[in-house]
Amino acid sequence: MRTNRILIWRFAAAPMVLQLLCEGSTNPPEWLVFVPQSMSAIDLDAVILRRAEPGRVAKYQTPTGDVVYVGTSNSSCLAEPLTLDKD
Repeated sequence: MRTNRILIWRFAAAPMVLQLLCEGSTNPPEWLVFVPQSMSAIDLDAVILRRAEPGRVAKYQTPTGDVVYVGTSNSSCLAEPLTLDKD
């Protein structure tokens, strides 16, 4: 994909070429995030993966250097209030 934006989809609505990255996954994904190479960074990994439970989020790197995250919701976190880190 050629874009300079982070794109987020419900998994079923994501482009098939991205869905195929996690073919054979044991947990059916619910969402997919595409991050172009120009925007990928360690701190973005921390934001996306920080509260993930093991097995709920997977990270894939495409041959072109783009990053794709796929995952399932953690319903126990959905009812928690949003907290902002103050650094």
